Amino acid sequence: MKYLVLFIFFFSQYFYSQQFRDVTTISDLDGFFANNGVAVADYDQDGDLDIFIVRANSDSSETSWSRLLENTNNGNYIDVTENSGIGQNFFHEIDLINYDENGDYSFDTIEHGDRLSASWGDFNNDGFPDLFLGNAVQSQLYKNNGNGTFTNVTSIAGLETYCDTCYIAGALWLDYDLDGYLDLFLSDYNSESPNKLYKNLGDETFENIDISENITNANSFSAIPIYANDDSYPDIYIANDFDQFNQLLINQNGSGFIDMANEFGVQDPYDGMGLATCDFNNDLKIDFFVSNIKENSLYVNGMFDSETQYTNYSEEANIYDTDWAWGAVFSDFNHDGLEDFYVANGFFNSENDRFMLNQGEGLNNNFVAGTFSGNPPLMSKSRSVVSFDYDNDGDLDLIVTDFFNNIKLWENTSVDAYYSEEIMGSWVKFYLQGTMSNRDAIGSLIQVNFSDGSSQIRQYSGSGYQSQSLAGVHFGAAENLSISSINIKWPNGLEESYNDLNTNSTYKIIEGQALNLIDNNTSIKIQGCTDENSCNYNPEATLDDNSCVYIESQEINGNNIVQPLEVHTYNYSDTSMESYNWSVSNGEIITGNSTSEISVKWDIGQTGIVSLMASSNECSTATIDYNVNIELPQNS
Repeated sequence: MKYLVLFIFFFSQYFYSQQFRDVTTISDLDGFFANNGVAVADYDQDGDLDIFIVRANSDSSETSWSRLLENTNNGNYIDVTENSGIGQNFFHEIDLINYDENGDYSFDTIEHGDRLSASWGDFNNDGFPDLFLGNAVQSQLYKNNGNGTFTNVTSIAGLETYCDTCYIAGALWLDYDLDGYLDLFLSDYNSESPNKLYKNLGDETFENIDISENITNANSFSAIPIYANDDSYPDIYIANDFDQFNQLLINQNGSGFIDMANEFGVQDPYDGMGLATCDFNNDLKIDFFVSNIKENSLYVNGMFDSETQYTNYSEEANIYDTDWAWGAVFSDFNHDGLEDFYVANGFFNSENDRFMLNQGEGLNNNFVAGTFSGNPPLMSKSRSVVSFDYDNDGDLDLIVTDFFNNIKLWENTSVDAYYSEEIMGSWVKFYLQGTMSNRDAIGSLIQVNFSDGSSQIRQYSGSGYQSQSLAGVHFGAAENLSISSINIKWPNGLEESYNDLNTNSTYKIIEGQALNLIDNNTSIKIQGCTDENSCNYNPEATLDDNSCVYIESQEINGNNIVQPLEVHTYNYSDTSMESYNWSVSNGEIITGNSTSEISVKWDIGQTGIVSLMASSNECSTATIDYNVNIELPQNS
């Protein structure tokens, strides 16, 4: 075997200019493809956020399972689905083509799969997040037993175990009647099946509340809680597909709802899919976003002197047309004190997701394209997206599902302690625990007042497209090192304030009791060589320490000055290797791939590259590049 050399990588300022790094493979998340919803929560209460991903289509094979992935706090995840008690096999037949009462085509479930959404919520207030899974025909409620396992309690909890017309695209936990227990609102995408509201009776059972008088069936995808009329009772906004009016259910003090979307100016008759709340302009009023097909809406709360409460500001903010949009999040990824924007795209055709930074300047073009990573969000058919701090380092990372391809986990580099001592802006994170309110504190409003006089607000619900998560409430703090005060309005109406806090810290606040500084519990990543093609690959490593060793590279031989459409031969001087993996940019391999010599037909362009990774039966060379100049013929 050839002797080995140390292959050293040199990091440059360019490395740090990318907002995100793809850590899907290094986090052991390869192999989870063709998914709909994704949701995060600390299901085992060990201080880090675990993941549940929803496989879009069910069948009898293990490869089609939805997955519960446990965070090891070493920078990776392990699959604990098999022993979790979360069932995978459905005992139903689904008529994929649905028809309305007139016999006309309604929708085809194969377009979206038969498993759709995941929503975490502690419905019995025992401190362990429970899980509702929205499916076609058979949705499921799983009670967290507190020992790493779950029990299917759908039937004994009073929920439907079988509904041949149901197609639950989203489930929203909220305490609509403020009794301290999370109720459940189900968004049904089948126009022949109504949305449903289940009241939590406080004894681990639910009652179906009839809301048919004030809500029509309308192919609903998502729902979020908002406080549209500024009382203490959460209202429900519903996104509907096929150019139908969206609905705003105004809460009648916990006794029912009235649809007032028209009165509030938020009917949005387009193709409603994903929903997200934000305060993009830091005016301390909660706005909300509706994703549609090339005509999104950003409803700004009380920003203008108009006849309605909300004004659609998406065109002015530069997020009106983001292609065929699904899940979206607003989060302060770069810690400058302004919420940025990420949206998942693609349906019939693959499309680029959009990552946009909030520049907070004036009234126009608030959002501009940001530098996402070394490779921008690739062409995909993305669906659900969640921002969360997977490694507990203080910045918000991203997980994105794809209807066909593998999920992606993107690590935020704003706090990048293993590579740089500098951080991009300050941050602060709060975990909330209700006592009189629901234990998850879903529906809380928290305002942070920084030492420089600036203020920000968040509404905590964790809900999005096909997803509801339980995580900390995160704020970017720009250059602030201290916080003058915070104000919390809990779901049950209690208002509390705390003074003189520090940024770059994590706090836990218990309703009516105390605020405590807690350990960030930052991941301790395992350092080593993470390249599977190297000679010293460490499969346990979750952080590459630049120690990878490769077979010493030899030379690629061939013409480095060519003309377009010419065919040239290139060979590798070491013919003793087991395999040769060639690739060419701006040209086409005609013959010889997998051998030590190839023929290349060059395209029209200025430059080309011949690349090779040569392998023995043990390991490989690093990638070898050979640069080629492509020159047009000179006129005689």
